[in-house]
Amino acid sequence: MSDKLVNVILDDAQKIATSTRNEGNTKAQEIISRASSDVSVSKQKAYEETALIHENILKQAIVDANLEVKKLILSTKREIINTAFDKAMDKILKLPKKDYLNLISSLLNKADDGDIVLISSKDKNVITKEFIEKESKRLGKKLVLSNQYIDILGGIVLSNKYFDKNLSLEVLMSNLRDEIETTVADQIFKL
Repeated sequence: MSDKLVNVILDDAQKIATSTRNEGNTKAQEIISRASSDVSVSKQKAYEETALIHENILKQAIVDANLEVKKLILSTKREIINTAFDKAMDKILKLPKKDYLNLISSLLNKADDGDIVLISSKDKNVITKEFIEKESKRLGKKLVLSNQYIDILGGIVLSNKYFDKNLSLEVLMSNLRDEIETTVADQIFKL
């Protein structure tokens, strides 16, 4: 009877062991299945996040590239406008003597009685003492040509004891540019 009892105990133990092993295998498969599913979800989530990051980086790169293109276009437009005003200044500086003196004559209309007329050293053979005396008579004002020269490209500076009127070509062109630059840009870049 003791062998029979041992066999019953061994059979029961074997059944319990098999049942426990089967349950363990089932639970292990469930855990593996859940883990596999979690990994798949995590992979998908990571893929979506990576795709979103990639998309955002691409969008930012496009925005940055567009900004650089706009800066380049603006810089090129600025260069074109600068060139246009530089060429205008060159044309004024290369005016024939008669036309240049007409320009200076029109600037002298802004003179006050007793003004001293200052000029560039390169204009000393164009804007002469005789020219200033003639203009002085025309205007009915006492004007004197200074024997000192100033550092300007052209034009004049009218000086008196109270203030100076800078009518140099540089200042006149700068003032004109401030007034008409937008109009010039609209004309140059009209589509």
